[in-house]
Amino acid sequence: IHITTPGALLLTSRGVVPHLSPDHTAGRNKAQSIDIPFESFIENLPPIPVSYAHAAHAQPGKYNATTPLHSLLGYPADRTILSMCLRSLSDNASLAPSGHTYTCARCVRGMKKVMEVSAWTSYALSCAPDIVYALSDALVPGTRSQKRVTKSLERGARWLNDLMYAAQCQPTVNQSTSPATGPIPILLPMAGSLVPAARHAFAEQILEPFDERDSLRFGAKMNKLDDGVSGYVFELNGMRENSAEVDSTLPVPPSEENALHFGDAPTTPASLMRASLGPLPVQKPRYVRGVAGPHEILRLVRDVGVDVVDAWFAQVAANWGIELDFSFPVDASITGKRDLGHNLYAKEYAEDMHALSTVPKSEIVPLVHAQVDIGTWTEEAIEPEGPKRAYLHHLLHTHEMGAHALLVLHNLEVVDQFMKGVRGAIANNSFGSALVDFETAYREDSIGVEGCEPSGVFAEAKRMWHEVDMARGRGRLARER
Repeated sequence: IHITTPGALLLTSRGVVPHLSPDHTAGRNKAQSIDIPFESFIENLPPIPVSYAHAAHAQPGKYNATTPLHSLLGYPADRTILSMCLRSLSDNASLAPSGHTYTCARCVRGMKKVMEVSAWTSYALSCAPDIVYALSDALVPGTRSQKRVTKSLERGARWLNDLMYAAQCQPTVNQSTSPATGPIPILLPMAGSLVPAARHAFAEQILEPFDERDSLRFGAKMNKLDDGVSGYVFELNGMRENSAEVDSTLPVPPSEENALHFGDAPTTPASLMRASLGPLPVQKPRYVRGVAGPHEILRLVRDVGVDVVDAWFAQVAANWGIELDFSFPVDASITGKRDLGHNLYAKEYAEDMHALSTVPKSEIVPLVHAQVDIGTWTEEAIEPEGPKRAYLHHLLHTHEMGAHALLVLHNLEVVDQFMKGVRGAIANNSFGSALVDFETAYREDSIGVEGCEPSGVFAEAKRMWHEVDMARGRGRLARER
């Protein structure tokens, strides 16, 4: 599967993109990356994906033993890359500190201790995703203890070592069927919290040559931890919080082997990322989770050279009834400042006949209830322009789930076109000027991150969404949950 970069990463709940069925996601008919947070499955032991994978391995003729996770969740294996992580990006709540042999996650029943880190390793390898995230010892917000930060770095390196060794010695379901696939690719969350020197130290730690014991464990194919890492992950949610309070007296020197620079203050998310990336090879992909919007994506592409960013902001916007409406490069016809989208809960859209032209026509089909209805409609009967804003306004105010499904499809297509424009601007060497034009044309509103409230059109839409949610009478959303 070929994924073009910079690209977008879809986030899921219990393995499903919110508001969409697997058929909708597969119907987008393009290569896509999807994150699967495993914590939403751990209320049952063994977790459902693990049980399915074991059944597939035991009865390969009855189940799909090659790609059990794709088969269980309904994603086409030929154009979908599933990456499995433990924690969900959408949950910013703090959990209890990790221990030497266990970490914590949040399932539907509340906080749960995954008592053994080895259990995560076994689960991940059994499910055979395309990519697996290594565990990280996330610090409790506000932690400034040097001893605690050092312990976090040591645990991150040790847990990575254990995952790499298990992946090499314990073949996944996929490898047992096709041994030529090799060890499962591993993404490494970069540790160090808000301390630039700690981030730099962690990067150097995974570049240190193996000692004699690890050399015997891994053989001649690997000489250091970084040899088993396929890419690096950055969680922006942990970088923004109180970043201005971090002691920046320990600058990190730039690497002479790459184009990274350290011109800005070392407490911004971009500079914290560069502190981690300084010693590391530049050819491995860089994943970023927790972006606040398109403005932040563009700046991270410019300042850090990120490869894959999550589309969570677009999915949240669809939850609140927002139709995203931005493009990159900016259309020449745009004058003045514009919002990033339209709040379709607002009364002004009650009779707006503009269409959501980005919704694929293949996703809008009549529902046939009986044999007598077959043949009463044709493809030509479907509006070629897509559903109208007035129609979405009506669906939102009547609590119809189809409204959010259509908005998710639309918003994800907007993000896809946006990332395509970014790739084109980079190829044409016009990215810098196009970024300036984008900042001039669109207000930098946010869905609200790190405990901050949403701003601009997102704040207005969330308020109106809440009013409809709490409205009394038939159809109240609280009864549907």
